[in-house]
Amino acid sequence: MPSLTKVQSGFIEAQGALPLSSGTAAAPGLKFDDSTGTGMFSPSTGVIGFSTGNAQSALTIGSDGQLGIGGANYGTSGQVITSNGSGSAPTWQDTSGGGGGGETDILEVMLFT
Repeated sequence: MPSLTKVQSGFIEAQGALPLSSGTAAAPGLKFDDSTGTGMFSPSTGVIGFSTGNAQSALTIGSDGQLGIGGANYGTSGQVITSNGSGSAPTWQDTSGGGGGGETDILEVMLFT
């Protein structure tokens, strides 16, 4: 196990890797003093999770780089992460086609009014 050297009161300097316990969403391996249920944990080998509010897995990064929101919800091919406004978690949504239709409508209004 690597040794830790005290540099200054309240700070440490790791000599090598800093081993952490895997933890859980409710008790992350890397957590804050004033919010023990908020932090980083590893739900399985090669996976990193970030939790908020003691039990919720807010964000998960899978072993192949997948991005999960609200736990291991990785969405499906072609979906995008969409904001649901202030106070709501983002969700995976199907794309609506896009293609610049909004810009064309604005241009038509400018030219023909």
